[in-house]
Amino acid sequence: AFIKKNPDRTAYVGAGWNRQNDLQPNADINYSAELDKVCADKPVLLMDTDHHQAICNTKAFNLCFVPKGVSLQDKEKGREDTASIPGAVFLRLPDGQANGYVRDQAVFVALRKLSNDLINEKDYDFVMQDMQRVLYSQGYTNYNDGLTDGAGIKVIDELFKADKNGTLKVIVRPNMNILAMELEIVKKKLKRWRLKMH
Repeated sequence: AFIKKNPDRTAYVGAGWNRQNDLQPNADINYSAELDKVCADKPVLLMDTDHHQAICNTKAFNLCFVPKGVSLQDKEKGREDTASIPGAVFLRLPDGQANGYVRDQAVFVALRKLSNDLINEKDYDFVMQDMQRVLYSQGYTNYNDGLTDGAGIKVIDELFKADKNGTLKVIVRPNMNILAMELEIVKKKLKRWRLKMH
């Protein structure tokens, strides 16, 4: 329904499923093929509640992981492929095809790629407002997040814009988990933007 209502988006990134209640990772299920039935022409990445697991469609897999050396089809790989990207996990079907389930570092690789290359200012604004709506509906007025490298810097830019134009209604405390080469840039921005560093 969301994709049909928002056909102009360049990518679809969502979160909220729970492995206890919604989805048990299974190397015999082709998650990419199922998501391709809903949207095949744009990247789709759906993360779980803690953002350490996700399922993605074929477009997202080809865009985010193939350039990093992860093959969509590889009969030599085991059912759980951990060799392609350090710290990343990819499940594979019995025939060696990646099934679209990714875990740990793979999720962050995908988020960086999609946020740096595909998510535009309109997308960030939508997510910012929706995030605040969800937080308020649950009674939260503070938000603590782990931001990472270039994607995190982009998010901080959007937080600053929202604060400046009066649309940021919650207190955001980013946990900076970034590359050392970008740390000084972010420190200067945080000092200037009145965002607290934890």
